[in-house]
Amino acid sequence: MLFFYAVDEGIQEELVRPTGRRKGTGKKTVESSSDLELKDDFKEMNRRLQDIRDLGHQRYEIMKERVAETKKFNEMQEARQMEKDIEFLSKPIDHL
Repeated sequence: MLFFYAVDEGIQEELVRPTGRRKGTGKKTVESSSDLELKDDFKEMNRRLQDIRDLGHQRYEIMKERVAETKKFNEMQEARQMEKDIEFLSKPIDHL
């Protein structure tokens, strides 16, 4: 059985598929060796990407800790400097 239909002012012919055959149904039951190699390659790439993400997250956490430590250190230094300034300014001026 053939169907005819007009496209761009021309007649084209469409072949009918035999019954019992559908386009793209079912999965391949046999995987070729290249498919298995690709699957393994993608697994390896995904594992490496996950490792990179994990290392990035660890580095981010370490940087957050260092920033917090630096902030505490700077606050301690400011407090010490302020104590020295107050001590210096509270001394009487003898040279005048």
